[in-house]
Amino acid sequence: MQESFNLSCQDIEAVYTRQVLDLLVVARDIREGRAEDLADRIESTLEGHLSQMMKFQESPNKTACFYLADELYAASGEKTPETLKSALAESKTAIKQVLSKDCFAEASCGGGVDCHKWPTSLRPVDPDTPDVMGWHYIVGSHCGFSWPFLWKLDCGLPLGLKACTG
Repeated sequence: MQESFNLSCQDIEAVYTRQVLDLLVVARDIREGRAEDLADRIESTLEGHLSQMMKFQESPNKTACFYLADELYAASGEKTPETLKSALAESKTAIKQVLSKDCFAEASCGGGVDCHKWPTSLRPVDPDTPDVMGWHYIVGSHCGFSWPFLWKLDCGLPLGLKACTG
């Protein structure tokens, strides 16, 4: 069942501002030499966030989250929580249906006059510019939104998720 959202312009601005604030704190912590502490803080909350997301409808973004979380657990040496094992394992197969087959060059978001770039660390890519050292992008993703519908990312280029190695 889909729910209708009736957010005020102030509510929308607050969500957008919170996302920008999050990016600024991440950048500051990295620049000030606290990258390891930042990674630890993110990893310590990951199980809770992913457990909540298990209730969400299937989507390319959900698959991408679980796929990257699986890679993060493997790289960090942290034990994968039992409650997430099945979803993380499924993401390894599902990601093949979610990412572009080929690699494409990084680009700026673009999208036109009424397209506003979503504040994210994901890279916009140009699906018309192949690049063996570029990015696999999330099929159906967009780097921007049409104001004031920020929950509907519906304009701009797709977002790169996985780096290509040539």
